[in-house]
Order: sequence, then structure tokens, then C-alpha cells
Amino acid sequence: MYVQESGIRLILGNEFDKLAWDRQAYWTVYPALHLRMPNGEIDLHSDLPMDYRQFPNHPWELDRKDFYYHGIDRTLPLTNIARAMKENIYSYSLIKVNGPKLQVFANGDKACRLTTTAEGFILYIDDQWDYASLLWGNYMKRIELPGEYRNSVIMKIE
Repeated sequence: MYVQESGIRLILGNEFDKLAWDRQAYWTVYPALHLRMPNGEIDLHSDLPMDYRQFPNHPWELDRKDFYYHGIDRTLPLTNIARAMKENIYSYSLIKVNGPKLQVFANGDKACRLTTTAEGFILYIDDQWDYASLLWGNYMKRIELPGEYRNSVIMKIE
């Protein structure tokens, strides 16, 4: 059995407004707002209008709708760029404007991704991740499930 992702899962509540990151990117140049750009800061509550069969007035990365997979009436809780896994991080920060900040630090050897449920934001901090479900041989690491698992992470809460 291959590992999709393994790490730490934190349920955080709904108090954060922004996401910022700094990561080791695969390439030196990315278009503005690209999912894989090396660093950035985005609003977690962005809700730009988007209507079915109408040309959007914003980049795809800021979409919160996916008409093909989720139908025309469902709005996703986060934008595509907020949901996208940030691999090889140096820092990953969840920020409340004029409030608390949660930061994860690494040496380019962790990945973070954010999702939401009724309980609030859920942060995944992974030290192993793979895309085995895509069946892209050149991107598959084929990480086998170990008998024992240990992990550590450096976090700062202000």
C-alpha cells in the first residue's frame, strides 16, 4: 500500500483571514497567482462572483466554484490557490488580521494544505506526500506505508 500523505492534522476553528507561504519552488519563474509560486499571501475569505457559462472576471486560482465536479449551485469554502498543497515549505502562516498568527517552519522538507469543515479550518502538515492516485509515473514517489511512523514539526503561535 502506498502513502498518499502522512503527517499531522490540526483542527483550527474559523478565526484566520489570510494565508502566507514561502517555499522552495520547482522553477524560478511563475505567472502571478500561480498555484505553485514560491511565496505569496492570499485572502482566505475571497468570494468573487462567478456564474455558470459566463466568462469570469478573475483568474482561475481565485475560483470557488467547479461546475464540472461540484455542479452549478455549490460554492467551495476556499479558493483553488488556498486549497492547493504548498510543497517544500520554509514557512506557512495562517493570519488573523489584528489577531493571532499560526506559523509552520521547515527546511523545505514539509508540505502544508488547508481545507475546511463545519468545525473550521483543517491544516495538514505532511512530511510524506505523493500523487499515486493520479497514476503519473514520473511524479509518483511510491512511498510504502512504514510499520512505524514518527514526525516532528516546528510551529509558532502568536
